[in-house]
Amino acid sequence: MSGKFEGDPSSEVSICGIVGRMYRFVCGFSALIIVLILMPAAAGETAGENISFRIDDACGHHGENVMLPIIFTNIHEKIVGIQIKLSYNSSVIRISDVKEGNLTEDWSSVEMSGEEGEWIMSTVGAISDAIDVGKSGSVIVLNVSVVGKPGDVTTINISDVRLSSSSFRILQENISVRGGTFLVVSPLSPKSSPTPVSNSGLSGGSGLSGGGGYGGTGQIPTKTKPQADEPRYDEASTPAPSPSETPAPDISPEGFDAEMSQRRSDADKSSQAERERHGFTVIVALIAIFIIVALYTRQRRLK
Repeated sequence: MSGKFEGDPSSEVSICGIVGRMYRFVCGFSALIIVLILMPAAAGETAGENISFRIDDACGHHGENVMLPIIFTNIHEKIVGIQIKLSYNSSVIRISDVKEGNLTEDWSSVEMSGEEGEWIMSTVGAISDAIDVGKSGSVIVLNVSVVGKPGDVTTINISDVRLSSSSFRILQENISVRGGTFLVVSPLSPKSSPTPVSNSGLSGGSGLSGGGGYGGTGQIPTKTKPQADEPRYDEASTPAPSPSETPAPDISPEGFDAEMSQRRSDADKSSQAERERHGFTVIVALIAIFIIVALYTRQRRLK
């Protein structure tokens, strides 16, 4: 009797075929996972081409407050942070207050840094409150006090836009902006008082006793409405509104980047923990697969 093991060649071929198919399946599945992971990142590189900010043209009269929304449109990537710079002529309008828009109503309060006529504004939100792809609407609403004279006009410029995506990438390029024009108009003129009407039939000696009816003036006395005071455009009389009495936090570009960096770090830690859990699951699954293959191979050889 020979000590050489004579196995069934067909069973060995079958086992090799099974192992080969499983190997190809694992490789194909891994490639699919990699593609799914990289596709959103690749899409994000070109998604910002049509993102836009705008302020529509508006008007108002001296002493009035006007609400001006900043509109965000054509969103191609989830956004969790916005920072913009606004500049305008502070002798025409002044910003008395700001609030969140309908796309950012659950975000943090809008923070302001700078001075009247040139403000940096910033607001951030949680990932669960991110502005979703395809949404359009207001992100910041300006409460503007009109301090100029009729005919004064200013352009409200938007610049230095910085966005943070839900993956905490800072987006600065391929963002279009359009500022608005604000015109100070004249208020409605007060109604003029009625003009006295002459009526010779009521003049003195016309048949009414008492020496001429209404005092012999020949006119019907009318009640006159007091004239409203004309508006006085004294810029010094209009105090400069203050957006906030508390010191503004650091919302400079560096501060905005630092906050987004901290959020990215926190998200990375969370993602790392999640990846470790998934990695452990994958390892257990692979070990189980190899054990099954080994047992199957051993069973085939014993036959």
